[in-house]
Amino acid sequence: MFDENQNVNEKCLAKNPEVISEKIRYKGKDMITSPPASYEEWEEVCCQYTKHLVERYGIETVSQWRMQCFNEPDWYRFFMSDIPRENNEVSLEEYKKMYAAFARGVKRVDERIWVGGPALSFDLDFFEKLMVYNKENNIPQDFISI
Repeated sequence: MFDENQNVNEKCLAKNPEVISEKIRYKGKDMITSPPASYEEWEEVCCQYTKHLVERYGIETVSQWRMQCFNEPDWYRFFMSDIPRENNEVSLEEYKKMYAAFARGVKRVDERIWVGGPALSFDLDFFEKLMVYNKENNIPQDFISI
């Protein structure tokens, strides 16, 4: 998919790989908080990763897990931290696309694998609008988490 001579930022799925959370992750890794540059590529990454899990652990095990897309997408410090906002409408619109591509990618591997979330931190309006969007667009939502 990528030429080995490309630099790391050119390989990144992020729309803006320079947008880094002030939170530092495991082993000093940066956490990029930008949405994907390509939702088609994001869907394929979700599909391929899910295939890897099924090959490694088997469908009987993986189908008992709960797959969720991103953590706390309603909190600006975790998702799209480069966009100043008084509400979460911009974040919600991007998350809808991101979640839909995630769900399609996982379900392409096996319909028995549960997808859901969104693991919100505080914004129940965000939650309600996502649930309505998923229902209206027939996007799988096998479980919820808040």
